[in-house]
Amino acid sequence: MLPDSKEEKYKPTKLKWSGVLLTFSIFVFAGFLMSGKSDHTGFDSFMGIYLMFFGGVGILVSILQFIPNVSFLRLTPEGFEMKSLGRCHSYKWSEIREFGVAEFQTRQGGMQSSHRLVGFNFKKPGKSDEVENSIRRLNRRVVNYEAALPDNYGWKNTELATHLNELRIYYVNKLK
Repeated sequence: MLPDSKEEKYKPTKLKWSGVLLTFSIFVFAGFLMSGKSDHTGFDSFMGIYLMFFGGVGILVSILQFIPNVSFLRLTPEGFEMKSLGRCHSYKWSEIREFGVAEFQTRQGGMQSSHRLVGFNFKKPGKSDEVENSIRRLNRRVVNYEAALPDNYGWKNTELATHLNELRIYYVNKLK
């Protein structure tokens, strides 16, 4: 939707977060089963308790995604605001140079996973502290973008990045 509406608001998809909730519920169940096992080292009990704790935190985060206004992306003629788990960040379109798809890989336990997020770069270094600027530089070296959206809000990453670029160009040119 290009700019006939004054505001667009997107929320994390319920289907995605239902899957995450189910996955972490399985972790808790597996941890419960493991903690009941007894071996002479106590390793199974420790791992079971660890899985229950880790799964419990994941369940809490997943449930929070279903609460209205805890996480969203709001697009306005002035800029965009993203809120994730209650933390809010807002930026003006004029502060952003570009949006794109940030791709990176992680390794955990010998397994490699690919990740894609909508990333963005700023026109100028931040006005805030040096720590934030250092983090931006590090992010840019690792994934070519200084910051990223926490979710894709039901969009394909490339489509959301294209939409945000179109809005940025439209509103920045409109303000000139």
